[in-house]
Amino acid sequence: MLGLALLAAGCGSHPPLERPSYDLAKALYAVCNRQSTDGLQKFETVLTESIAAGNVGPHEESALREIAEVAAAGDWQAAQEQARELIASQNP
Repeated sequence: MLGLALLAAGCGSHPPLERPSYDLAKALYAVCNRQSTDGLQKFETVLTESIAAGNVGPHEESALREIAEVAAAGDWQAAQEQARELIASQNP
């Protein structure tokens, strides 16, 4: 929960995202924008597969999962904003 508060408050830095995680962050933003529970389930599946394949590191996973948890709790607006901030903090 503290991680969510820090992320929401903008405290701390966002982890640098490699290309696969950056693309996942953009997909998560789109899911939140559409408020799609089906899309969120698909995102979770793709994230899990990407982690298993070694394409997503632990810090990236944590940041993406925290945002997905906010969306799953029904706060789509906050999750969308967090995803936008994560994407905006990158230099891919």
